[in-house]
Amino acid sequence: MTNKDRRLLNNFTGTPSDLVFWSFRYFLGRMTIATTSFASNLAKAWPFLDEHVQQLIKRELEYEFELDDRARADKAEKREQSIYKYSLPLGMDCDREAWQKVRDAYNANIPTVR
Repeated sequence: MTNKDRRLLNNFTGTPSDLVFWSFRYFLGRMTIATTSFASNLAKAWPFLDEHVQQLIKRELEYEFELDDRARADKAEKREQSIYKYSLPLGMDCDREAWQKVRDAYNANIPTVR
């Protein structure tokens, strides 16, 4: 890590894992190429995150997959009362596929690096 990177991180409270968590919160549900890129990078970085951050992301992502599954079922049944008439909790199919890579990473049971 460069001196500039250290100085940058010193301006934030918490750890780099915490910054990743807040980025996760920002990207979850958005529909852009940046979301797909972030989720792919998160999947690769998974083993290096602090365990408490892994648990938070896992819990929140599983919840969003449940919501997304229900919303897609509602859309498939063309339920007009669905609040997901125009967008879905995990975004478009490509966004959901990217978040699935994160799921695959934590389901691989790769130990966290200490």
